[in-house]
Amino acid sequence: MIDRRAQRDSSISIFRIIAVACAICVLVYFIFALVTGIEPIATVIACALLCIFLCIFIFLTLNPDSVRSQYTEETLSVASAMLEDIKGGLTQESARLVCRRILPETRAMTVAITDEDNVLACAGEFEEKLLPDTPIHTLATRYVIEHGIVQSFNRMVDVVGSDGSHNQVPAGIIAPIKVGDRTVGTLKFYYKTPRAVDRTQYALASGFAEILSTQLAIHELEVQKELTARAEVRALQAQINPHFLFNTLNTIASFTRTDPLRARELLREFSSFYRATLDNSGSLIPVSREVAQTKRYLTFEKARFGEDRVLATFDVSEDVEDTLVPAFVIQPIVENAVRHGMGDDDA
Repeated sequence: MIDRRAQRDSSISIFRIIAVACAICVLVYFIFALVTGIEPIATVIACALLCIFLCIFIFLTLNPDSVRSQYTEETLSVASAMLEDIKGGLTQESARLVCRRILPETRAMTVAITDEDNVLACAGEFEEKLLPDTPIHTLATRYVIEHGIVQSFNRMVDVVGSDGSHNQVPAGIIAPIKVGDRTVGTLKFYYKTPRAVDRTQYALASGFAEILSTQLAIHELEVQKELTARAEVRALQAQINPHFLFNTLNTIASFTRTDPLRARELLREFSSFYRATLDNSGSLIPVSREVAQTKRYLTFEKARFGEDRVLATFDVSEDVEDTLVPAFVIQPIVENAVRHGMGDDDA
């Protein structure tokens, strides 16, 4: 991949070289003019060089906001795309997308992301050498994971590849990826020369690692929120089911004396009902399955109160039968309707 930042820095460096060359030429001219006398043609050339020098100087010195704003805009764009890449957590696929997105924004020859034990993804020159699931070997990476601080090195480090090959890395920056106080991985920049490691590269590595850490913390909160919601559903089930269980077992017990075959049928349906309740807990299920579970519930209520006292009509379009809905979303509504419909005397 092409290093876009390096290209821009190279362009600015060329402008600076031209400005310095113009300034030297003007200085030489004036020294020459003092010794030999001023000539019209030489004066025109000197003035032209002086104008070029002044224009470049103004561009580089007096108007740096355009360059900085371009850097800021591109960095924010990359950061926004990174947030989208890892919204589902830090996986091998999301790490691969992030590495390939970051690499052109740096001077690094390789960008890699690891978890606490293995390489998740790599982009750049070592992409074929540091494959996913390659164990972490470098002491610097281990140090960053253990202590949670950014580390850089500017002397040769041996990086062991997936095939056991030894690859020499002259310089690098390793930044921790953290969720809270726990380091869950690292972001690594490897460079071809120590001269490429400067404050800008250090800031990029640290900043991108902090962005990844923030998004992972958000993902962790979303997971905890989902788990909490599931726990609340289970708590609701635990609160409602004991009453339903007591009443249904009493109904089945009464049928064992008057209608044993009906009692056996109800007992079989009751087993299916509770098995489905446990299987569906905390998950999304098709509308058709939720309706079937509600029909089983009404089977027991009809047996309890009488077939002619509990009337239910289901009208479910075929277009929505496969639509996913939270489990246990219809039965509480139907249960409340039956309870209030029967009145206090029958409850």
